[in-house]
Amino acid sequence: MKPIPSRIIYLTLVALLFAMAGFASDVVFHSFYTFLFFFITGFIILIIVLVDLFINVIRKKPE
Repeated sequence: MKPIPSRIIYLTLVALLFAMAGFASDVVFHSFYTFLFFFITGFIILIIVLVDLFINVIRKKPE
């Protein structure tokens, strides 16, 4: 099994950071819109990560 590319790990960590920032902003500022901004941004980054992983699986040659 090949090691996970570092860009996948970094993007996943950034997505989790955005999700945590969304929850924190909701608690601190009591603003649902800041929560939505951070949470949706993190969700979009996670979708990019999943698409990147899926493309790598499709491109993988059978051994």
